Amino acid sequence: MFAESFATHIYTDLLGRAPDATGFSNLVNAIGTGGVINARNVALSIATTPELQNIAMTQSSEATVKSMYRTYLLREPDPSGFNVWVDLYEQQRSVDLSNALYTLTNGLVGSQEFEDLVNGPNNNWYFRGDVSAPISNPDILTGQLSGVSTELDLKSALSSAFSGDVIELAQGAVFEFGENIIIPEGVTLRTFGSPDKSNYQDLARILATVPMTEEFVTVAEGATLDSVWIDGGRNNPTDSNFAGNILNVPVRAYGGSTVNNSRISNSSGYTSISIDRIEDRLSVLRQFGVQNPVDINVDGVLTRTTASISDNLVLAGSSSHNSSISQEFPWTDGISAAYSQTNIVDNKVVNATDVGIILFTERKNNGEAQQSQVVNNEIINTTNSAFSALANDPGVNNGAPGNPDPRNQASGNYSGSSIRSNFLWTSSIVHYDYAISAGTRQWFANTSTGALNGYGMEIVNNSTPLGGSIRANVGIAVSGAINSVIDNNGLAISGTVDTNLNAPWTVVASVQEGYASGIIQGVDTAIYLQNLNNGGPLPSILTFRDDTELAISSGRTPLWAGSLTPHGID
Repeated sequence: MFAESFATHIYTDLLGRAPDATGFSNLVNAIGTGGVINARNVALSIATTPELQNIAMTQSSEATVKSMYRTYLLREPDPSGFNVWVDLYEQQRSVDLSNALYTLTNGLVGSQEFEDLVNGPNNNWYFRGDVSAPISNPDILTGQLSGVSTELDLKSALSSAFSGDVIELAQGAVFEFGENIIIPEGVTLRTFGSPDKSNYQDLARILATVPMTEEFVTVAEGATLDSVWIDGGRNNPTDSNFAGNILNVPVRAYGGSTVNNSRISNSSGYTSISIDRIEDRLSVLRQFGVQNPVDINVDGVLTRTTASISDNLVLAGSSSHNSSISQEFPWTDGISAAYSQTNIVDNKVVNATDVGIILFTERKNNGEAQQSQVVNNEIINTTNSAFSALANDPGVNNGAPGNPDPRNQASGNYSGSSIRSNFLWTSSIVHYDYAISAGTRQWFANTSTGALNGYGMEIVNNSTPLGGSIRANVGIAVSGAINSVIDNNGLAISGTVDTNLNAPWTVVASVQEGYASGIIQGVDTAIYLQNLNNGGPLPSILTFRDDTELAISSGRTPLWAGSLTPHGID
């Protein structure tokens, strides 16, 4: 796993972007099992690439040195070492940038500290999460120093801001908070100059220093979070900062709220970015005695404006898909949207462990249709497995399974929503339980809450990028999706999780039992029959929890029963 972990950090912490499938595979193969020697050689080869040199040309020397420390030593620089390397790098870059990058890289990966990290007993663990140990030192600020640069000044600016105000943060500044921070209604919080998230060293960083109770950085109605690094402070999957109910960046979406060009990492709770539903907002207002909020019109309906979650890099590598570790439910979503009019576009989600991007419904609000658009995002899992890359979750019926029968009751309305033209892939060491989930009966049908159907879903034209593949037992699971279109999704499933299965299933659907209908792309009848004919046990990870529920389009009913295999097989 070291090769995959090390390669991931090169992309996210040095190059400031999500891995691409082909490049990632090449890096992993070059690192192999060669340990320190291969890791050093790969790091030195990266130093001479045009991509890193182009990045370095646009960065301050301070930003480049910080990214090297984060990538190769997995920490923030100490002030003395930082100043020495900045001075040396400054002298050399004016003469030969390539040589300056090579010298800096060689100094760090040639150190005993680097060797100890690679050879240490916990090297896989060390290379899981984003770096979460900053030093709030003015000498380590990068780029433009204009803007707010202290916690006290930021709290003052937020408390006195009015709708339409813009609060700018100093580039490279670190704000450490142990409390909920709220961007007020209609206010924009951004890093001075709006540096691109790929130059994340120049982004202002808001870091959680103690476990939150519920929310960390809240984006209020009509507010904007632009070009800021939000770090939930979780170092690794067993970090005590984790609590399942924490929201890293909750968004109150009703006034057209926006999260754009930001780096969202290390959530200490179940999701990285959460866009809540109308009913949640009304409940909060009523708790404070507000019976007729100003944003409710004369008909009693909350005014809706499209929210935008776009062009963000979401990193969840410090969470876990393995339920056997000490925390209960230690997994984390990338983006979770319940608000019905959210555009989720052009985001990169890396190593989410629950679902990369998931749409819930506003079932509490009189069947309001979920009409959000999930388009042109990329969901990538290199070191952590996940339940799904993409999912529609109609929710639960808060009663015993099948009581009332969800086929005969009003449930989640997805009419007008679309999950389309997204890309998803994994490395060869992790997996998706179900790469795409249309409905979630496979998880909840036989639990104490039961599961609802959704209807009117559209999940189309999603695919695996060139050079990529997906490790999973099931490509697409359709169970709890009525009158829906699940079509033209091209997933390159390269391997399975359970060795009892001869080949992965591309599509499974609960057609016969009435939990899947509409246009559903071809189902793997041949594989299904092949495995039955082999006479051996079928893998329990494929078992839908209602043991009579899963049916294949051939009209046959599976002959096995049981619950899902515990998560975290690898």
